[in-house]
Amino acid sequence: PQTVTVSTTTKFVDRTGKVAAQTDVVTGNMVRVRGMWDSKNSTITEVTTVKDYSLPVKPAEKTATPSATQ
Repeated sequence: PQTVTVSTTTKFVDRTGKVAAQTDVVTGNMVRVRGMWDSKNSTITEVTTVKDYSLPVKPAEKTATPSATQ
């Protein structure tokens, strides 16, 4: 696991580039983090941007419903 340290200046966006709330980013979401990587401690600090590729949630695909005609 990696630790990401954000600040009040960290910008959160969704995959379309629209502003997202920090609370929208949850464990398991695919994100890209821009900041300073410390490989020894597995931490990312000085984070400028967190882009969440899991937001907005994609709608479920519609499936065709077979129907009978006479």
